[in-house]
Amino acid sequence: MAGRDWPGICTDPSCRFQTPVNIDVREVVDAPQLGDLLSRAHYPVLKGNLSLFHDNGTFFFSLPQTHSYVKVPMFKMKKPFDPQSSSTWDPNNYGPGGSATTSKDDEDDVNDSDSDEDDEDGSDGEADGYGGEDQGDGDGDGEDESGSSSTRKSKSGTKWLKLKLVECHVHSLSETSVDSKQADLEMHCVHQRSGSRVPVFAVLGILMNRDESEICSPFLDKIVAALPDLLQRSVRDSMSVDVGPSFSLRAFLPLDGRYFHFYPGSLTTPPCEEGLLWYIFKQPLPICRRHLDRIRDFIHSLNGERIDNYRVVQPLNGRVIYSWTPWVLFGNEHPVVEVSLVAPLYRMRKRVVPTRGGTSTTPYTKEEEEKMAALLQEKKEKKEAKKRVLKEEQAAKLKKMEEEMAREKERLKKEEEEKLKEVDEEEEGPPLQRSSGQPSSNTGGDLEKRISEWVANLTVGEEEEVSMYIPQDQQEAAMKAWEAEKDPLKRQALEDEKRME
Repeated sequence: MAGRDWPGICTDPSCRFQTPVNIDVREVVDAPQLGDLLSRAHYPVLKGNLSLFHDNGTFFFSLPQTHSYVKVPMFKMKKPFDPQSSSTWDPNNYGPGGSATTSKDDEDDVNDSDSDEDDEDGSDGEADGYGGEDQGDGDGDGEDESGSSSTRKSKSGTKWLKLKLVECHVHSLSETSVDSKQADLEMHCVHQRSGSRVPVFAVLGILMNRDESEICSPFLDKIVAALPDLLQRSVRDSMSVDVGPSFSLRAFLPLDGRYFHFYPGSLTTPPCEEGLLWYIFKQPLPICRRHLDRIRDFIHSLNGERIDNYRVVQPLNGRVIYSWTPWVLFGNEHPVVEVSLVAPLYRMRKRVVPTRGGTSTTPYTKEEEEKMAALLQEKKEKKEAKKRVLKEEQAAKLKKMEEEMAREKERLKKEEEEKLKEVDEEEEGPPLQRSSGQPSSNTGGDLEKRISEWVANLTVGEEEEVSMYIPQDQQEAAMKAWEAEKDPLKRQALEDEKRME
């Protein structure tokens, strides 16, 4: 199975900054100025059903709430990117070294106000970014003198853009490669901000790999179960899916928050529009085999053949891949932390990095943390139970093998003893009679019987020998004379006389 591309549409020489890309971790540049995405991802629990549809390439789902959004960081640019002049734009215009002064670009961002839709549920209480975000009012938005909250500026050369969730869709295999290796799936969640100035879109990429424990996500289960019905619908014909009372897109965000970032990127399907902000989470999420197989079967059924729907990687053309990780806060670039300790890590960060507003900075509610802890505990218990069963089965098999080997050894030993006994009896022969004492009466009778048989055999042998020397005609004449004699005494005398001759 192979990926695809769209020659002539998305591979035009003027399209220099396309997505997806291969991320070579050796070339990645650490950028603590970017800050935390998870604490700025506002995805409340779904109220109502989500919408599910397809485009003959994959399935999409969207949420009804307009207040699902994320605030993403980006560096200030020396020269804004213009998709119409992609062939001449220098990628060195984007990076930590961008102008820290307020530029026309920043002023335009500020004027693109969506304050009428901002924070519909009030202050979200989310944390500031770490390592370079500006010091605002503590609610994660901040406002400048113009009164707008769609863009937040920073003295460190970064700014934060607020974009609302549009939809999420899935690719098989992953479109993003890390060290030339693809994940089993990749989910793209597309966000959009108001106005038409670039960047208009930002994409969060979530990698997924099959989990050997076969524990399926309850949040994804309802979506996967609806795919057979969705396959019967036409393109863009959406269906409503009840995913339960606790569904949140936050369940699909990796817990540790590390991510790669590059700009500019593009859509990965036609028209492959450029100028998108891309953020790829480093930690792949687990997906069970059942969900993985059903998603792939759905994608293959859409295109009518076993072809995956990922686009092949595109050249970077001078773009730099940046990386953000929370551990740079502690001066340790290579910590030894297990994935299962990620949730406590956020609580540790909440203590290490104080907030001005005094509100909690945890990216999950108490109920969500308890649910994730319960899922992790259930996964651990199932794993331990499986190990115990395997150990018991192995012990039983080993015991059975040992018993069979003991029985076989005993059987071979008996066979060998019997063979040796038979050999000894053949060499000794029948037992000899006793040479001393009187023979028993049975022995004497047997001896007389054997002598009588020998004499009888000898007599028969002599007659046969005599008959061999008497001519045939004389034997016939004697027989006729013997038969003609009626007197038994004379017949006996003839017979004796013949014998005497």
